[in-house]
Amino acid sequence: MLNNLWVEKYRPQKLEDMVLDDATREFFEERFKEGICPHLLFISAPGSGKTTLAKIIVNALGASYRYINASDERGIDTIRESVVGFSQTRSFDGGIKIVILDETDGLTADAQRALRNTMEEYSDNVRFILTANYRNRIIGPIQSRTQIFELVPPFNGCVQRVVDIIKEEGIKVSKEQKDRLVTLIKARYPDLRHIINSVQQYTINNELKVPEIIIETTFAKTVYNMICARKSVNEIRKYIIENEIDFNSDYLILLKSMFEYIFTLEIDEDIKRNSMLTIGQYMESHQHVMDFEINAFCCIIQLAKILT
Repeated sequence: MLNNLWVEKYRPQKLEDMVLDDATREFFEERFKEGICPHLLFISAPGSGKTTLAKIIVNALGASYRYINASDERGIDTIRESVVGFSQTRSFDGGIKIVILDETDGLTADAQRALRNTMEEYSDNVRFILTANYRNRIIGPIQSRTQIFELVPPFNGCVQRVVDIIKEEGIKVSKEQKDRLVTLIKARYPDLRHIINSVQQYTINNELKVPEIIIETTFAKTVYNMICARKSVNEIRKYIIENEIDFNSDYLILLKSMFEYIFTLEIDEDIKRNSMLTIGQYMESHQHVMDFEINAFCCIIQLAKILT
């Protein structure tokens, strides 16, 4: 059944299969040669390969490990029972043990402080690989005890991975569909998992059939026109929330679509430049905020100041 899901069928099993930047790849190649692993913290948006890379490291080092999803077990008891219990014992072969703590930013503050102490106390025989979507939700003492990698898969690497999968599956792709495929990848990037799932979704009878509009530019156009017409903030926010289905409730896609739409407009260059810079700033902050809708709407408010 897993082979029916391309994200599982083509999940990387080795470091060379990962879509990584050169510096990150070289770092881990050296660590594998040395047979060592420091404490690590992987930061990235969902679907960028954090957990997959953590498991590749474990397999490459042949280490015994404990996997814990911190979004499911987020309290201090998780650290006391699951992490400390595993860390107190040595492995059968005397090698290092590894704790993979997925979505560490979901841990409570007390749990993170307990984790900090555990990392320090059992550093002789245990290494920690932590993953998180938001760096600002990880306390400073944990960050200072880890080597931090912001895992952003190179765009060209994502394109190549999709092309390889399409070739492996024998999917027919017309010239028109090639252009739409690039648009699809840009819309979903850097979430490679989402990209692969979308490509499989749009493969029908062994042929790629990506819809004409992936980024909902008509929705972005409507929001833009509402801003320029000086509609009230209440009216604009109500419209966006009530029509979230038009951009799959993904506010990063909404911001991207606004960026792409404004880019195509023939308006004053200073206004266009400032508008795009503002959107870019809020796309960056999207990775660090607790509420994506509020972040996107604050961007809309800033755009209103520029456009009107």
